[in-house]
Amino acid sequence: MKKKFKKLIALTMAITCFASLAITSTATFNGVDDKQYIPTLDEQLERVMADDIIDSEMKESIIEKIMISMNPETARSASGNTIMSRSSNTLAVPYFNQEFDHYCGPATVKQTVHFFNGFSWSQADIARSIGTTPVGSDINNMITYIFNSTSNHYIIKWLTSNPAVTEMRNLMVEGIDYWGMPPIPCIKISAINISAGLRYITDGHVLNVSGYNFSNTSNRRYEVTDPFGKGHGVANGKYEINETALLNSIVAHKDRFFAW
Repeated sequence: MKKKFKKLIALTMAITCFASLAITSTATFNGVDDKQYIPTLDEQLERVMADDIIDSEMKESIIEKIMISMNPETARSASGNTIMSRSSNTLAVPYFNQEFDHYCGPATVKQTVHFFNGFSWSQADIARSIGTTPVGSDINNMITYIFNSTSNHYIIKWLTSNPAVTEMRNLMVEGIDYWGMPPIPCIKISAINISAGLRYITDGHVLNVSGYNFSNTSNRRYEVTDPFGKGHGVANGKYEINETALLNSIVAHKDRFFAW
């Protein structure tokens, strides 16, 4: 079940992305804005509560997502909760190859908007709208654009340096199964942690998590729809990443967050 919203609460955060050209490359690109600010869930909640323009239905929905983010064990998909009992699920997120190395933001936004609406503007148009530079894109502008185009509101979940894997799992599956929204993780992949489905080295990248497959509980995997085509070499942009590897790639990034 997907919830719709009518106005986006301003989230003052930014992320930039730039993927390396190939897994064999010895150099990586640092496309992350060192001045970006990731608001806490408490700050996001305060902003929602203080906003007297949004209607009560939307406010209730946003608060629900924030509260679930604060307590991932309360997610409908959490162990012991029976509303969501699937071992796998996939959202039909379309693949658009990013047109430039620093266009993971515009391409991921395009994939997300196209998934919700069935159409989207060009990556160049999106890049202009979200202020993409050769360094990368601002996640706040990305989320604002998605909201303005689709009325779907993303919450930013920040992770500690050593989170439980269920913290990510519960929210990823909640987003896919209940809200019908493909999560957007920020990842970093180095030569050290490249494994279990991760296909190239990058200091900062965003993509869509479009599904999960937990049929083998000892090797839980997530499908990603990755716009960096020349990095993964998969024609439809879709491949699977081991759950632990995905978590480690998020935690490896200095800001350690994903949007869901």
